[in-house]
Amino acid sequence: MRLVTIVVFAALAATPVMAAETYPDSSTTAATTAPDPSVDGRVAAKDQARQDLYKHKLDAANAQTQADNASAQADQAAANRDASLDKAAQDRADIHAANP
Repeated sequence: MRLVTIVVFAALAATPVMAAETYPDSSTTAATTAPDPSVDGRVAAKDQARQDLYKHKLDAANAQTQADNASAQADQAAANRDASLDKAAQDRADIHAANP
């Protein structure tokens, strides 16, 4: 009984070491999967079309965000210009009032 217990513990301790040698290199960055043979061409085409649809929607949302940001920057630039013109006019009025 004691011998069986020692053998079982030794096998359990050696299992991770043996398994680690069979794993592929851990520096890989992408995993690929084999095509599912139960998926026919129509299902694959629908899946691809759905992926394309959502990618295009995401691209459109990103483009809209960029357009909104550009519009906001243009509005801010116009507001800054107007504030500068108002300040310049006020400064001229102050100088004119100080030197009649």
